[in-house]
Order: sequence, then structure tokens, then C-alpha cells
Amino acid sequence: MATLREIAKRAGVTTMTVSNVLNGRYSATRSDAARRARKIRRIADQLGYRPNAAARATRSGQFGSVAIVVPANSVGAGMMFPAELLGAISDTASRQNLNITIADLWLDRLADDADYAPRLLRELSVDAVLAHWYHGFGAQAKQCIEAAGLPTIWMNELGEHDCVYPDDESAGHLACSRLIELGHRRISYLSFLTDKHYSVGHRGSGVQRALREAGLATTDVRAPIEPISEATPCIDEVRHWLAGDDRPTAVVAYGRSEVVCLMRAALDLRLRIPQDISLIQIEQSEMTNVTADLDTVVTPWGDVGRAAMAMLLQKLEGPTAAPMPARAVPFYASWAGSAGPANGQVDESA
Repeated sequence: MATLREIAKRAGVTTMTVSNVLNGRYSATRSDAARRARKIRRIADQLGYRPNAAARATRSGQFGSVAIVVPANSVGAGMMFPAELLGAISDTASRQNLNITIADLWLDRLADDADYAPRLLRELSVDAVLAHWYHGFGAQAKQCIEAAGLPTIWMNELGEHDCVYPDDESAGHLACSRLIELGHRRISYLSFLTDKHYSVGHRGSGVQRALREAGLATTDVRAPIEPISEATPCIDEVRHWLAGDDRPTAVVAYGRSEVVCLMRAALDLRLRIPQDISLIQIEQSEMTNVTADLDTVVTPWGDVGRAAMAMLLQKLEGPTAAPMPARAVPFYASWAGSAGPANGQVDESA
């Protein structure tokens, strides 16, 4: 592992200068000082330098480590954690010389052991916590994590304080507005999930807001598919819905499961996309194995991760400060051609 002395020799500066730069104590107010700091950080990255966590903990009383809490249960640790979110967190932490520790929180143990989560975080020797909401992460899990008394930022969690979440209401609004611009008037929102997570209702509310702003009817916007506890195929119900005389000309799909099911039902009914029915998905990436050519309102996981880390760094500077206002992060659009004009005439030259 590279040492401060090796970095100093390569950069042509003193070890004290290297230490100040890598520990955030270097005042780079002039352009030459800023260039020197960038050079030192670049050399440190090239040499694979990592700070001595034990030495830093002894000096500062901090471990230089942040825990990402990953919920797990008796089925396993199959929790959805977007790669873009993890990458943004890791990159930001690396620039701050912070380590990331993955903490598997077994939800089955919370009811029987109130000290389980605080003890887990103490044993991991971390200074702060990032927690990402997922199915099963209820009020009890949140209380147990916060009982550890560490600075904590919640991601994908709707609240007033100390959380960063994708603005799902704006996502539904963006998708529906696009379809209205294309001339559609019969637009539906398709979701197989219950309202267990705020995103299900918020995306639907966004669709309704866009319809309302355009002076269109907002009743019966959600597809008449019985919500279930998990997103599993409802192919028969979707096929029956699309075969009706009053089927929509366009659909905003909550996510990938709804898209796959709708596309299969449309194929069975010989309905073409977008000529017969337009489709926009709300998804974590523009590209997936089965939905690569669909218009997508993309979940901004990278921006969520960077915003969460920025808030957490502020908390680490003043851990006793008042709670921080929540931040909603907007989605962005990637149009690929699965939504066409309402009359079914697709401009092939577009």
C-alpha cells in the first residue's frame, strides 16, 4: 500500500502537504494551490492509497466509515440496490477518504432483539448510516436503526427530514404530459403493486395532475388490475383489459414487470406498439434486457446517491445539528419511440 512519503516524493511536495490535502485540511484558495491538490489526489488514486483507519480513529475519534444498511430476511438478502446508486455513493465517499461498509440487517431478528441493529452498527465501527427503503423496511426497522444514535440519511423514503427520494409524482406527470403532447386523451396508469411504497401512489397522482392540467378526465385513470403484494405477472387480467372497447390509447407503466406483462398481452391481441397503443415506462435505467427500446422516465439513482452523501457529510461535520429538510430529486426522460401520435400514424423520419 502506498504511503504519504511515496506520494509526496512523486508529487514533489512535503509529507505534511500530502497529509493536509488528503485529510481535507489544505486551503487551496489560489489556482496553483488548487492544481497542486488535484495532482496529489490523482497520484494517491494512481498508487492506490487508502488512509489508515485505525490511526485516523485514534486522532479524530471517527472511523472514517459509512454503513449502507441492506435489509435481509429469511428468504435471503435479495434486496434491490441499484448499481447506479451504489456507484454514486462509493465515488463520493472515495473522494472524501471514507470507506463504505455494507451492513446486512436481518429483519427477522428485529422483533426479538431491540438492540440488534444498534449493536450491529457499533460492531461495524461506522460513523454514519445510509439506509435505502425496500419492502419490509417498516417503522420498527427505522426505529431500531435510529436507536443507534448515528447520523442517518434515508434514501427512497418519503419524509420531512433527513431523507432523499426520487420525485415520483413528477415522474408520472412527465410521462403523462409527453403522451398528452402526442395527442392522447385516453391514458391509463398501470401498476401491479399496492400502495405499500409512496412511489406507487405518487406516480399515479402525477398522471392525474397532468390530465387535470390539460382539462381531461381523471377518473378511472388506474388500470382495473387488482393490486397484489408483489409485482408478479397478471397477464390474463391485462389481456382482458386491453381487449375491451374502452381500452386506452396510451399507458404509463409503473415499472418493468408491468411493461413485460403489457407487451405480452398486446402481442397476444396483435396490438402494435406504438401504432395501436403507446407505452412509457418509469424505470431505474433506460436499458434493460427486455425493455431497451421503450420511452423511459428514468429514476435518478446517481443523483439520489450524491445528494444523500452530501447531506450525510454535512451531518458528520455537525452531528448534533437539527434535522435537515428532505430533498426530492427529479427524474429525466429518455425517449426511444414506444410512444407515438394518438392517431397511430408514426413519423418514420423522426
